[in-house]
Amino acid sequence: MKRIVYLLLALAAGCQAPVLGPYTSPAIHGRVLDGGTRQPLGRVLVRRGAHESDNDLTAPKGGELLMQKAGVRTGPDGCFSFLSESALTIFRPADWNQAQLEFKRSGYLRFQTNYSIPTPATNLPNGEPAFDTGDILLQKR
Repeated sequence: MKRIVYLLLALAAGCQAPVLGPYTSPAIHGRVLDGGTRQPLGRVLVRRGAHESDNDLTAPKGGELLMQKAGVRTGPDGCFSFLSESALTIFRPADWNQAQLEFKRSGYLRFQTNYSIPTPATNLPNGEPAFDTGDILLQKR
């Protein structure tokens, strides 16, 4: 009987967890293009957050690797998307509207840039803050 009640409650709630705290990072959307041809680039690795260079002296180790956020790959149309992040906290971090993005693909120069998302951010219909980077141009090596 209890299982049925829990199942009905889950269905009534839409099986979606509510946002319990403030957003700590907005959703980010954009598109990656070849700098010369302006054609969409698929399979570009896009990572959010600060990442060091790929040399052995500054390579992250141990727990640092576990703390790195997973990147996303662009689709065939060159588009990428990060979901917003929220945390169970009373106060939003001071830099919640700052985003550092890194773009990597073999045959192209690595590109890293910073964004300051305007406050108040553009919100999606569900109230989630979002930011569109527009077109990112990667240059061939």
